[in-house]
Amino acid sequence: MLATSAALSGVGALAGAKAGSNQMKSQAYAQEYNATVMRHNASAASAEANQREELQRRQFAQLQGQALAGVAQSGTGFGGSNLDVLNQNAINAELDALNIRYEGQMRARGLLAQSQLETMQAKASRAGARDTMAAGFLNAGSNLLSGGTKAYGVSKGLNLSGL
Repeated sequence: MLATSAALSGVGALAGAKAGSNQMKSQAYAQEYNATVMRHNASAASAEANQREELQRRQFAQLQGQALAGVAQSGTGFGGSNLDVLNQNAINAELDALNIRYEGQMRARGLLAQSQLETMQAKASRAGARDTMAAGFLNAGSNLLSGGTKAYGVSKGLNLSGL
């Protein structure tokens, strides 16, 4: 009876460890998937920022062309305050384009950092799965040893109830 109880206790410990290990492995797979998605999202964020930057530059070129045509039509010339306005427009447009690029780079960097965190968490989950299985084997062995010791003591007429 004691041997059967010890065996069942050992099997239960192994089953619990296997379930815990499987859960941690599943979590690791999910974390690796999330890391991959975040790396792809970082690439997409960079590509989107590049496209937005290029669009900003094209739109400015159109507006600057219209401004140049307006100055030419007015007959006031391209010097003085007209030149200052055209130059300031170019500076502002370039700053807008650079801000778009910077935004995209920062978003991509953040996503890559999250990806690295998910990868590290996946490694920790895998290590936890291995540790859970090792603890399960130790617990099962301890239960079997304890049960075997009690069974031996009962067969020899010893009182080993404290074990």
